[in-house]
Amino acid sequence: MEKKEKREIYFFDHLAKNLYEDAEALAALKEYHNVGDIFRILQDYGYLIGMSLDSYLEIALQAGDDLKYFLDPETGDFSEDAISNQEEAEFKAAFMERRNLIMKLLGRSHTPPRFPLIVSVENGKVRGSLERLHGVIQWFDIPYGAVAKGDNRWKKPQPAPPIQRVLNCTKPGEKNLQFIGGKALGVEGKLTLNICRPNSAKKKLPVMVYLHGGGFQIGNTEEWLGNKFCEMVQAVHVGIEFRKGALGFNPLPSLHTGDAEENSGNYALLDIITALHWIQRNIESFGGDPENVTISGLSSGGRAAVLMMICPLARGLFHKVIAFSAGLTLAAPEPSQRFSPSASHVWRWRTACVTPRMRRKSGCCPRRLRIGKRHGHG
Repeated sequence: MEKKEKREIYFFDHLAKNLYEDAEALAALKEYHNVGDIFRILQDYGYLIGMSLDSYLEIALQAGDDLKYFLDPETGDFSEDAISNQEEAEFKAAFMERRNLIMKLLGRSHTPPRFPLIVSVENGKVRGSLERLHGVIQWFDIPYGAVAKGDNRWKKPQPAPPIQRVLNCTKPGEKNLQFIGGKALGVEGKLTLNICRPNSAKKKLPVMVYLHGGGFQIGNTEEWLGNKFCEMVQAVHVGIEFRKGALGFNPLPSLHTGDAEENSGNYALLDIITALHWIQRNIESFGGDPENVTISGLSSGGRAAVLMMICPLARGLFHKVIAFSAGLTLAAPEPSQRFSPSASHVWRWRTACVTPRMRRKSGCCPRRLRIGKRHGHG
């Protein structure tokens, strides 16, 4: 047995030996269900002082691999092949008494997925990952609509294309295009959502949809991933990405080439409504209950949640609303059109030909422009 492996197993053996007589700490541990909370409660009771969570996880994961080496996978007892000398035999005798406790401490770090990581949705299959720190399964950047750029720019959301094979949704993607600190950041027209659920086989879980804040100009779904929340309350958490700024709200008459919904210029709200429809059709595949959906949001996300309450297009897509720090103001299209400066003034992006005069002069379509560089500034 390598020294490093022995050191790490002895570390948890020593920890278990001290905890063995600590009834109060053991009782507290039974109330926690993920390795992050186990780490914190151990610190609260005077264990693991001076150790960071990252260090704890690293040692726990390595020690768990070492335990797999020592234990017979069929019987759960020590493999005789692993015991080759007197020292290790003594270690076996001391360790066996507390093996169950050690396995419990490590269990959340090594718990296998209890819900399928690969889930079928209406246009294909998506792959998620087990997040061991909070004991949840997450899927990032699942498309609920086609990318809203090019011919789809300033149009209502179009259906997401078919997924070939299995879409890897194990890591967060880029944020939606936004203007921060004089720079354009992110990618254009990203219509995706993140889903997080407890690592269990439970189904018909309540669904919490979160709409992030940022004044409809900035922000993204990573404002609140909901990982600890969904494990704590046993719910499915969904975060929605939608268009921002002049790409998400634009009432200019030259863009009125569609139906009444599209011509409203409320593209971001249409994104959210499209996502809510997607949730109704697909959330059951993630163990959620489409008949128990709550939408929530902070700041402008709270405004969007309130807007869903008064929007006929969202009727029947949710059942409860929680709005944080939200107000609500409405504007008629005509004053908004008169007030709106050219898009080059709003974000100084290369979208300046959105007015009829500029359109005639340039002979171009605003949906075919490349977003990202400043108009007239290189």
